[in-house]
Formats: sequence, C-alpha cells, structure tokens
Amino acid sequence: MSTRIKTRNSLFIQIFAGFLAVIILLSSLHWISFSILKNDTKGELIKYNRLLLQNTVKEYERVFTSVKSNLYSLYYDPKVAAANVKLALQRMDRIDYMKEGQIINEIENHVSDRALYLDNILIYFNQSSIVLDKGGRSNAETLFLSDYKSSIYSYSFWQGQFVEGYTYRLHPSSEFSIIPGSIRSLLPISIKETPKYQIIALLDTDRMLQAFHNLPDVEFMIMDKNKQPLFQTTSDFPESVLNKFEEADGEVEQGQYYYFSQKGNESALSYIVKMPTSIVSAQMKKFNLNLLLALGLSIGAGIVCSHFFSRRLYRPVKQIITAVQHSKLKGLGSTISEFNLIHDKIHSLIKERNDIQTELINKKSLLTNYGYMNKLKMIRSDLSDLQDFILANRKFRIILFHLQFRHASLKELNISLDDVSYYLREYINLVMSDSFPGSHTFQIESNQILSIIFDDKPIDTLQETMLPLKKVWDGDSQYYLISIAMSSIYASAAEFSKAYNEVLEKAGQAKLLSETQFISDLRPLVNHAYVLEKEKEFDLNLREGNILESKESLNQMLRYLHQKEESADNIRKFAKSILERIFQQTATFDQKINLAELRIDLKETEECFTIEEISHRMEPHIVRVTSLIRSVKNEQNDLANRAADIMEASYAEDISLDSVAESLNISSNYLSILMKEKTGINFSEHLNNVRIRKAKELLESTSLSVQDVGIRIGYRNVTSFIRMFKKVTGLTPGDYRKQIKLQPFR
Repeated sequence: MSTRIKTRNSLFIQIFAGFLAVIILLSSLHWISFSILKNDTKGELIKYNRLLLQNTVKEYERVFTSVKSNLYSLYYDPKVAAANVKLALQRMDRIDYMKEGQIINEIENHVSDRALYLDNILIYFNQSSIVLDKGGRSNAETLFLSDYKSSIYSYSFWQGQFVEGYTYRLHPSSEFSIIPGSIRSLLPISIKETPKYQIIALLDTDRMLQAFHNLPDVEFMIMDKNKQPLFQTTSDFPESVLNKFEEADGEVEQGQYYYFSQKGNESALSYIVKMPTSIVSAQMKKFNLNLLLALGLSIGAGIVCSHFFSRRLYRPVKQIITAVQHSKLKGLGSTISEFNLIHDKIHSLIKERNDIQTELINKKSLLTNYGYMNKLKMIRSDLSDLQDFILANRKFRIILFHLQFRHASLKELNISLDDVSYYLREYINLVMSDSFPGSHTFQIESNQILSIIFDDKPIDTLQETMLPLKKVWDGDSQYYLISIAMSSIYASAAEFSKAYNEVLEKAGQAKLLSETQFISDLRPLVNHAYVLEKEKEFDLNLREGNILESKESLNQMLRYLHQKEESADNIRKFAKSILERIFQQTATFDQKINLAELRIDLKETEECFTIEEISHRMEPHIVRVTSLIRSVKNEQNDLANRAADIMEASYAEDISLDSVAESLNISSNYLSILMKEKTGINFSEHLNNVRIRKAKELLESTSLSVQDVGIRIGYRNVTSFIRMFKKVTGLTPGDYRKQIKLQPFR
C-alpha cells in the first residue's frame, strides 16, 4: 500500500463531508418543522391570548372573593354593631373612641393590603348619617358631595340602597372626584344585612387593570349576568358579539377584531377582551421571520463550525501519521487511509495496556484498591476487605446505619463516642456476617456505618433479619437512636457511588421517633400550606403577647408535621427557624439578649428526638418573649389612658401635644404615635372630639352664647370653634341647639 494518502480518502475531506451531510439533514428537518408549525401559528397565538384572559379572570376573581370575605368579616364585627347602636342613639358621651379607633385601624389594614386594590372602605350608619373610613369619621352627605363625589353615586343613591332588596352587589365603575383636580375610576361593592348600616368598598379599577391586563391596543370589559357593564375601557363592544357569549365562553372574530370571553367561577361575571386582528397578524409575521432567521443562522454557523472542527481534527492526525508512516503494519481496509495507520498503532497500545492490567489484577495491586477507596470516602477499614467486592463485579445492596447520640446520657456513663461507634460496628458486622455470608461492614463517618451485602432478597426479608438488632437498640434508646436505610439492588461495583447517594437520601428522611426505624422507600416532597398559615398565626400571637395561643400554634404545627411523617431533619430545621424568630422578637424589646444562649439552644435542638422534647425546649422562650411584650403593651396602654385623662380634665386650657408629653415624661413624637396606634386618631383629633363633646353638653344644658361656649371648652376664636363643631357634627352650634330644642315636639 502506498504511504502517500490519496486526497479523495483524506480524513479532512471525509469529516467535512460528514458534517455537511448532517447540516443538510437537520436543515431539511428544520424546514419541514417550520412548514408544519406555520400552519398552527394562528391557533397557538389565539390559545396564548385565551391563557392570558384566564390569568386575568383568575386574578379578578381572587380580588372580588377576598374583598367580599373581608367585608362580611367587618360587617359582623361586634365593634361595628356597637358603634351603630351608640350613633343611632346619639349618645356621644358614651362613644368608645378606643373601639372606634380600632374599627378605623381595621379599615386601614384592609385598605393598605395592596393585594386587594382598595381605595377605601366606608361604613355608612343610616340613622346617624355618619361614615367611618380610613380617614376617620365624617358626615355622609359631606363625604359623598365632596370627598367621594360622583355623578352616579350621590348621597341620595347610597341612601336609597338601604331599602334595596339585596345583601351583596357589585356596582358599575364610575369616576370619583377625590379632591379638586384628582379624578379616580372606582368600582363600588356594597353589602348590607339590615337597613341600619351598610359597608361600601371602593376598588381602584385602574390599578387592577394595570396589574392584571396591561396590554397595548387591547380593550377589556367586565359584565354581570344581567349584561350590565361593570367596567370597560371602551364602550365599543357590539351587541351581536355579546349575545354570542351568552351561551358559552370562547372566541369570536368579527370585522377587524377578535373577541375573547370567559365567565368567573365564583362571581359568574363575564370577562371580555377585544383585540385587533392586526396584532395576531403582526405576531405571526414576526414569528415567521424569526424562524427563517434562525434557520439561516444555524446553517451558516453549521458550515463555519464544520470547517473549523474538521481542520482541528485533521491537524493532530496528520502529525501522528508523519511519526508512524515508516511502520509496515497492514490497515483494516477502511476508506479512510489515516484511520488504518492510527488503528494499527492504537491496537498495539491497547494490547500492551491489557497485558499490564492483567498483571496488576493478578498481583492484587494496591493502586486498584486505592481507586475504589476514594469512592468509599476514606472508609476506616482494612483495604483487603474490599478486594473481593471490587473484583466480584456482582449484584449488591447497601445498608446504611445512621447513628444519633444522646451526648448527655453517654457523658453520665463516661463512654466516648468513638467507643460506642466501635462496639456498634462490631455488633453489626457480627450479625450481618452470620445472616449474609460474604458481606462487608465499614465505618464511613463517626455517625455512619455501612454494610455491603450480596443478596437479592426482598426488603421485607431483610427487615425481618435485622429485627434482633432493632430490639437491642430500642432498649438502649436513652443513649442513642439508629436509622437503617436500605438501597435498591445494583449490578456492579461501578454503581457504588449511586447506591451510597441513595441510602444517604433515604437516611435524611428518617422520622422523628424515639426508636430504631427502617427506611426502604423515598417519600415524595410535600408543600405544607397549613404550616405557612399557622406560622402567620404564631407570629401574630407572639407580637400580641398571647402566651397560651402562641404555645398552641407551635404545638399544632409540630403535631401536623409529625402526622404528615415529615423527616426529623426538616422538623428540627423548622424548630430552629421558630427559635431564631423568637429571639428576634425578644431582641426588639431587650437589647441585652444573650446570643450565646441562642447558639446553645440551636445545638441542643439536634438532640431532640420527639415532638414533646422540641416543644419543651422552646416553650420557656415563648413565655419569656410574650411576657416581655405584654409588659411593654400594658405600659403603652397606661400612657395612652393617662393622656386621655389629661385631655378630659384640662380641655378648657391651652394644652398641646408637647405639654401633655412633658407631663408624662415622654417625647411628643412617641405620644403622637402612641395615640394614633391605640385610638386610631391623632392627638389633635382626640382633643377636638373631647372639646366638641363638652360643647354639646353646654349647648344642651345652658343658655350660654356660642362664643362663651367656645371659650369655656378652650377655643379663643369663635370662628375656629364653629368650623370645628360643624366638621365633627355636620351642624353649626346654633343649628345643633335648635335641633335639640325641637326634639321633644317630634
């Protein structure tokens, strides 16, 4: 055979031609896929837009359901019912401003929840014509004529709702004039069970649209079951299209637009989207262009890469050929001349390597054992014990004994952990050798003992064999606990790492039990939504200083995790997170907290082997932090009550926030925050309420002039007194006195 390589059989030409063939084949498949996909593009885009509408409907339904639930919760709040009775009787002297402040606080909490998209919540008391909202108390007529002015929802409209025969209703959205120059689109929701009072929630439709369906050039409408639009971005929705959606949801193409409709599962509302067909056409054009561009780029890149890799493969081969061309070995008859030369040389190298490997195996080389020992993570045992396992290359199973020590109990016996581990390993080795001849037992870590058995018996049979071990170890459970994880059956020693990882994962799923347990199957991971809700309840009770409720929330979470067979590791991690949270709350009120104590408790949690032990370790910390929080809250309540008493006693004097704070020996900023937190209104509003209440008493029981009444309650300017009186009561002092005098004749 000539030593000169023929050009047509060159390795470079052969490789490059092969690459080009693959490129042509893939390009053909790409073009076929493109042709098929092009026909389905329009349908997929319509399906995509329906999915967008489904997500929009889901979000709107969530908001409507959440708002409805919160409104009913607020409606049946005993504080709201009590406020209605007192306002109806016009017994201003008995109004509990603390509870009224709490109602306003609840309204603020609901409105501040950004997930509800609320602008405000109004509690409208019919007989007293008073409204409580996030800003405090106001007169109903004044509120609907100035603060929330609407051409549709006037004061008379909301009065008429008291006699309407419904308990819950969504009203069409409208533009409300909040303040001069500020107009906001709001959707009212009202509930009422009696004509005594109703609750009105005002949803911000612009924010909801921005969050749920912010698509350019796409119109959106919400329609109730009576075909009345509740919200729409345009009025241009044809009646013929809406009639088609009465029978079923779907999509309709009419004119230059696509219309999509879907009903809400909870509210039975219809959600309709109007989208120009030009959007779908543009998306299809863009999609087709991208596919063609991708095809062109892939072909160009394929050709460039083919040439590059062909030359890269050919260059070292050519160098090898130069070195071995003088050899007289025969080729294999391959069409690639270079391969014949390389194959002969590689064949001789493989033969030499096999001879060396056979010699090493016959001499039981320590190098071979050392390679397998690396897989076994430096197992503490004699290397010679592994030689049979490595050379046998037969089916095997791994059993991992995971040890958990009770350090305090072992310390009392004056026994080291190494001694206990050694005795346990020898005992396991004795039992396993008798039951499974040829098995090997090693200690991998201080808390891990591994047995390799060459047996394909069922798992149940293995467990029965190891029951004597369990009986012995359960008797010593006050000193240590052992979890036994059993792997599947593997074919050869090369799969040892895989088998070892399997038993490690199974051992990590050991339950929180004070006895020896067998683990043969992996449990699926579970998302515990119940625990997430209970954590919120626990945090709330902790912040409020509720000892018993906090303990019960903790125990409920622990019992739930135990009943759901959550692993001991995960339950301990959960307990540590709760413990860290308790220490964070404690640090908020006690800057001298000892963090070393936290580290000790976190470490000792590792030695809790039952739910009761974990609960017992955490309850003293709960008692400490809740007691501390209760003490601080009691101190704050006392300061707020003392400030209220000062205002009741000195309302006629020239008192201020600074003077009251100075008498209580606290800062004015702290007093202002405290009054707002405890009463729901600020210091000035509280003082004005006290003064106006005293003014009413003087107007009812004396014939003093309006100016004299103002001076007696602390107003030096009669105009300021009249303005404040009207703001609080809705009447001037003179009109109020006339109204009182006319009451006996009504």
